[in-house]
Amino acid sequence: MDSPAPVPMRQVDPAAPAHRWWKVETAPAQSVDALQDQFRAIFESAGSPPGAALFCDHVLLDAPALLFTPAAAAIAQHFIEAHGGVLCDEPAAGIFLVGNDSDRNLLAVPELTKPSDQPACRAHKS
Repeated sequence: MDSPAPVPMRQVDPAAPAHRWWKVETAPAQSVDALQDQFRAIFESAGSPPGAALFCDHVLLDAPALLFTPAAAAIAQHFIEAHGGVLCDEPAAGIFLVGNDSDRNLLAVPELTKPSDQPACRAHKS
């Protein structure tokens, strides 16, 4: 009996939105805690998937950016888009807000003593 022909593996495009980080810029009057709680509810209802983490870029800024891992964006795309989220490059640093303990080290912790000159996550230019 002949074995079936192998199914070709689909190449994953690392530039595809499903494999990119997303950020949501907050406004000074906007409650980061409320947005964090809303994402936590989405995260928990999705079964707390590994790698689906939320970070922020800085705690001393009046309006920090929320940073969503690719796995977080996969479960919360509508939430991110509803809050004006944009694709961005993988951030160099971030403060862990929501996710599994194993996700804490996905990003280095930024220097917290002063606002950085460079944002932790730059908007992706399409």
